[in-house]
Amino acid sequence: MKPTQIAVLLASLAFAPFVSAQVVLPSEIEGTLTAITPGTNSVELKVMDTRVSVPATAVISSPTRDDLTLADLTSTTRFPGRDKDGFLGGTAIVSER
Repeated sequence: MKPTQIAVLLASLAFAPFVSAQVVLPSEIEGTLTAITPGTNSVELKVMDTRVSVPATAVISSPTRDDLTLADLTSTTRFPGRDKDGFLGGTAIVSER
C-alpha cells in the first residue's frame, strides 16, 4: 500500500462508529465449592476462585434431589459421612445456558 492509501484507511477508521456488542455464550465451571454467601434473592458461590451469583430462579439440583432451593444451598446441616457444613467442599457444576 502507498502511504496515501494508508493515511486514507487510518482516517476512515478514526470516524468508524464504535460498536459494543456482547454475546452470551453457554459456559460452565466445575470445581470445589469453597464458599457460599447468602444474598437477597440470590446466593454467591465461590468455585475455583470464581464468584458465581445464583439467582432465585436458577435450577439447583444434586445427584439425589432435583428441586433444591436457595435455602437448601445455604443450609449448614452436615450430610452423613461429611466433616464440612452443607455443600461446602463438594463439587459444584455451574452451567449458564
